[in-house]
Amino acid sequence: METEREIAGGGSVRRVLIYLHEGEWVGHHSAYRAILDLLRREHAVAVTAVRGMAGFGESGAVHTDMLADVIERLPIVIEWLDTPERIEHLLPRIEEMAPHGLITVDDTSVLLYRPRQRPPGVP
Repeated sequence: METEREIAGGGSVRRVLIYLHEGEWVGHHSAYRAILDLLRREHAVAVTAVRGMAGFGESGAVHTDMLADVIERLPIVIEWLDTPERIEHLLPRIEEMAPHGLITVDDTSVLLYRPRQRPPGVP
């Protein structure tokens, strides 16, 4: 894939961090899963979603996995690395899918990019 060669060769890379919580939905799908699915369909280079153990936002109220009544308020962070062009192309669609939250974008450097070899016939 051309984009992967660009990144492996030290090309320009940006990192997008998308902060949501588990209770966010896009239609019938959780917001984080809908965003992951979109990025996969669009051949994003690298995406990881991480579920937080605790966090707080503008209200200052701490949401933690220790309290069952706030489990849907736990933070989810999606980290997405890609070329500036792909990020600029997809970010407006991502913004529409994030009903609440925070999105940051910054330039980053790739020290190592060594993807696994896929077996023949595996997409």
